[in-house]
Amino acid sequence: MLNADLTRLISYAARIKHLTVTDQPGSRRILATFNLFLPGGLLFQNLNTLRWLYSGLDFKYIQMFFSPTLSDLTFQCAASHTNISLLSALAYTCPKLRQVSMYFYHDYKGVASSAVIYPLPRIESLSAVCLTTAGLEYIGRLPTLRWLRLETLPVIPDVIPSSDLFPALRDVELDGIDVTSAPQFFRMCSKAPLKSIYVAPSGDSTFALRDRSLRILFCFSNMTSLSLQSPRGFDISDVTIADAAQAWRRLESLKLTTVFPYTPVPLTLQSLYHLAQYCSHLRSLEMTFDATTIPSTAVPVMTQQQLASMDVANSPLANSGGVARFLSDIFRNLRTITALREQTMRTSMNLQLTAMKLRCILVGRPWGISSQSLWLRGRREGHVRVHDFRMGVRPVYPPLSNELTSLPDSNASPSAGGKNCFDARLAYVRFTYKRLDLVDISRLFSENS
Repeated sequence: MLNADLTRLISYAARIKHLTVTDQPGSRRILATFNLFLPGGLLFQNLNTLRWLYSGLDFKYIQMFFSPTLSDLTFQCAASHTNISLLSALAYTCPKLRQVSMYFYHDYKGVASSAVIYPLPRIESLSAVCLTTAGLEYIGRLPTLRWLRLETLPVIPDVIPSSDLFPALRDVELDGIDVTSAPQFFRMCSKAPLKSIYVAPSGDSTFALRDRSLRILFCFSNMTSLSLQSPRGFDISDVTIADAAQAWRRLESLKLTTVFPYTPVPLTLQSLYHLAQYCSHLRSLEMTFDATTIPSTAVPVMTQQQLASMDVANSPLANSGGVARFLSDIFRNLRTITALREQTMRTSMNLQLTAMKLRCILVGRPWGISSQSLWLRGRREGHVRVHDFRMGVRPVYPPLSNELTSLPDSNASPSAGGKNCFDARLAYVRFTYKRLDLVDISRLFSENS
């Protein structure tokens, strides 16, 4: 680097607000040059965001970028006393620092991470691999902490020192943790105004989430998003889901997923009825349930208008038509159902409608896998052009063609025209009712085509 290059850089440095330092060839030489020409100086006076993804041993160079305007810091380094001492000055050099994401190599007990956060009383967002028990209690007393992400939880005492911890916490992500320790953590923050919870297990966990674990979360009445992953499925009942729906009436997204997709599940379609009844804001749903038994039609129909997509994973199904009718009745705007393929791959069953842009759902057996019964739901009377039916698996019907031949007589039997009436899976469908209705369209496809 020439002197002219450095002079030019300094002249533009005040304009730089966001900076990322990585392991690119020459990074160490450039950092050494900065340090040589600016010993103890500050290069970027107006820096707001710093991403230190440089894995070299020269972590000391990071202090050249500690601007008084810095508000968002991400870094990775060794958990050495030298590095911890260097970072201990953050509260003074970066008084506006609010978001910290740190990764210390081999800091399995969270000692280094906890040492760094103690001098930071105004943190709003924190991401770390682990914290000590004392460190977790410390951030729990911060009045500003809104977002927290941890990969390992410390040992939390049975007697929680205070019930008013995490007064401002809104979002929690526990990614890769031992899920058996999660219930005690959520007891610790039972007074927090949580809105979003994400919990994923470690790879070697064999835990199955049960009713009592889910009920611990009922205290978070402001919850809008909940994502729980249980390695061995969910041993929860429809009654628990009913109570959860009443506790989380503001829920917009619910995901109850499992690492092993073929784990038996005790939930039934009745749980969906409870969600439709109490969670009027629910827009996205992902869970596995036993759909072989359809609830009695004597149950009053509760319609939910917001749910647009549903992931049913490997839910068992016996009567596709009955299930489709049930889902149509309680979720009037459901457009997409995603199922799990036989090779544990997801496939999106999207039926796109042109012309009147009718809302629809499509259900196979089981959920679109080698099914002979396809179900379409429309809103108005008329002829609708159905096109581009994508299942993501080897199709039951011949490949899709680009052309569509018209139906000679809308009142004639679909098989009357033979191959000339339908080109592969493209068809004109006539709905017989103006209200929402289910129409069996499997017979629209020529058996000989």
